Amino acid sequence: LTLEAEILSNLAHPNIIKLRGIAHSGVEGFIQGPGGYFIIMDRLFETLDQRMRTWREDNSNDVDDDFRNHHHQKKKGRRSVEPQQHLEAGDKLDMNNDLMDEQLNIALQISAAVMYLHS
Repeated sequence: LTLEAEILSNLAHPNIIKLRGIAHSGVEGFIQGPGGYFIIMDRLFETLDQRMRTWREDNSNDVDDDFRNHHHQKKKGRRSVEPQQHLEAGDKLDMNNDLMDEQLNIALQISAAVMYLHS
């Protein structure tokens, strides 16, 4: 852990969590157990895994809504699309574009961090 802490403290990239400090007692503090060694890092508010789960849940809800709306229209015997549905479809397309932009932006951030680590 001490070696990892030293490596992390030397990294300076906006997409890599910054190590801010380690225990005063250094390596000896680690030997003393949990009370003698700690690291201070920037707070991470959301992991990539959590973000991806949110995307999946949002996408799942959209698919469920589309199925219910289609089934409801079919049940009523409607074949034409109402103006409100066009607006909702446009809004949904905008939301999908925003989601794709967010996903691509995060992928670019990850690739930039990996390139930094490999340089």
